Amino acid sequence: RRRDAADRHGGAGHEAGPGDRHRGAAGFDVPTDRLYHRGHAWLKPLPDGTVAIGLDDLASRLVGKPDAIVLPEVGASVSEPGPALRLRAGKARVRVASPLTGRVVEQGGPEKGFLLRVVPEGELDTRALLTPREAAAWFSRELDRLQLALSGTSGVPALADGGLPVEDLGKAIPEADRDRVLGEMLLES
Repeated sequence: RRRDAADRHGGAGHEAGPGDRHRGAAGFDVPTDRLYHRGHAWLKPLPDGTVAIGLDDLASRLVGKPDAIVLPEVGASVSEPGPALRLRAGKARVRVASPLTGRVVEQGGPEKGFLLRVVPEGELDTRALLTPREAAAWFSRELDRLQLALSGTSGVPALADGGLPVEDLGKAIPEADRDRVLGEMLLES
């Protein structure tokens, strides 16, 4: 199902209570109530046994405001590391890797604070996922990786050192390189 994105897309935004967010060393929001996948999706186990999935703050800033979000239908299966969803931003077409294997029970969106709600297949395996503390440190390393991806073959730094990342990092990516850079950073499957 295709949705126009009016806002952040199940990214860092959620119904936050005081003290459940952590601003990582790299300046990214890292809510403490979820786990993080190296493909830049997060997952949040819910009391009913389902798991909410969204994009982490770095992915949300890299993509910016997508032109469209394509979510699997309710009842569809998602499999790690296959695609959980697809985004269209300008000419870029990006598949976001699924952080788990399971069945989609609800489509989300910016208004719900998540993109998908999934029933995991079997017991949820979190061994390959990052805790909020690990994710905060990992975002710093991901900015280095972004710098390399943006420099391409020239090896010339593409981002300024110091300060905090801007909200729409996607605007720093030349349109000609956008598909490649987003695919590299989101570990496109």
